[in-house]
Amino acid sequence: MSNGEEPPIETTAGGGTPLRRFKAELQDYTFEERDGTWGKYKWVSFDFVEVEVVEAVAPYPFPIAKLGLKWSGTTETAWGRLMESFKRLFPEASNLQPLKGKRQEWAMLPASVTKKDDETGKFGAVEESVWQIVGVEGTTIEDLNEKLLCLADGKCEVDYYTALISDPKVMKRPDLVTQIVDRKLLPAYLETKLLSRDAEGVLHKA
Repeated sequence: MSNGEEPPIETTAGGGTPLRRFKAELQDYTFEERDGTWGKYKWVSFDFVEVEVVEAVAPYPFPIAKLGLKWSGTTETAWGRLMESFKRLFPEASNLQPLKGKRQEWAMLPASVTKKDDETGKFGAVEESVWQIVGVEGTTIEDLNEKLLCLADGKCEVDYYTALISDPKVMKRPDLVTQIVDRKLLPAYLETKLLSRDAEGVLHKA
């Protein structure tokens, strides 16, 4: 990290690459202050190696990738949505170190972010694709992912949550219990397209 600084991961209520979904190892990340048109701002850069392209809008034959995001202290931003996906995997983490040196999957996925309308000058919520972390090797939640997804397959939402709270392995995980109680687990799977829901409300594993 530059100057020994860590980007804050807590938030309150992609950067010029053809990549839209990829797997890679995060070699390092940096947190720095930059000068912009409207003053100084914080910028976080992620350096990836051993890139495996899953989806891209143009050919990407390179083994490395560098992504950068403007740091923000609010949830309704690209940085905020990225940190939400990080906290789903590492609910107890106080910094981004759990990502370093790990193979992981990132994807540009739809999310609600707040932006300024060029015509009216007012801020409002818009739906756009932003970077989110789909999975990280070696995480406990990743190890359970297959089980959690299989539990959902062929069920409606109510039956899925009933199956989750009836499973002893799931209930032994406080972080998962919190996501279940807060009704955040299913939306996360739907958002990352690991699950889909048909017109009848039945869930299907990707």
